[in-house]
Amino acid sequence: ETWSVAGLSGTGTLTVNSGYTLTLGTSYTFSFGTISGAGTLSVASGYTLTIGANTTFSIPNVSGAGTLSVASGYTLTIGANATFSISTVSGAGTIAFGTNTITINGNETWSVTGLLGTGTLTINSGYILTLGASYTFNFGTVSGAGTLSIPSGYTLTVNTNSTFSIANVSGAGALTIASGYTLTFSGSNLLPTTLTASGTLALSGNYTLATNITNGTGTVQINSGYTLTVASNLTLGFTTVTGAGT
Repeated sequence: ETWSVAGLSGTGTLTVNSGYTLTLGTSYTFSFGTISGAGTLSVASGYTLTIGANTTFSIPNVSGAGTLSVASGYTLTIGANATFSISTVSGAGTIAFGTNTITINGNETWSVTGLLGTGTLTINSGYILTLGASYTFNFGTVSGAGTLSIPSGYTLTVNTNSTFSIANVSGAGALTIASGYTLTFSGSNLLPTTLTASGTLALSGNYTLATNITNGTGTVQINSGYTLTVASNLTLGFTTVTGAGT
């Protein structure tokens, strides 16, 4: 179905059944408490679905060339494993993923103010998730054959023990490891342009360092069987370099 009625209100549950797609053909503000079902919710190009209440999504697929926006003061809770293939996720509110697995299956830009989750973020092959704001990540794993892009001016802070097995980490932004935590890299062979670490960077792959690491007071740990190659004369701003690697 495609909905383009001018007014749409309700505070109950919207359910999209398995095998079906509900396409929003105009911009809406949803105040539904729950959006559920085994189907797909799609936002068409040029339109915005604004979440204007505390809402739980337990629908497995959110798609479309439009925008999903969470209004200020509200939280969109993702209550199950979900695949996102929507172009833009924005707003001054918060998205809470919990311990679920979130799969990115399109080229997307996320600039929503709050982003919470302790599960797995997976970016599929051929797709790029671009961060349009600075975030603190608590995801345990960031995986997939796609790309996580941190543009210039933004910082991704890792605030938990996490493994990045993602194929590519790109962008001119900054990746920061908070004190007391370990970020294990096991995917990309090129470290981010700007890397700051008060915690531990553990390398479980062969990596090339092509930029200075500044403001680093933590540890780089090169695990057994792996090599960190320094591309030129660089500043390695870690207090300690350790591990059984090279």
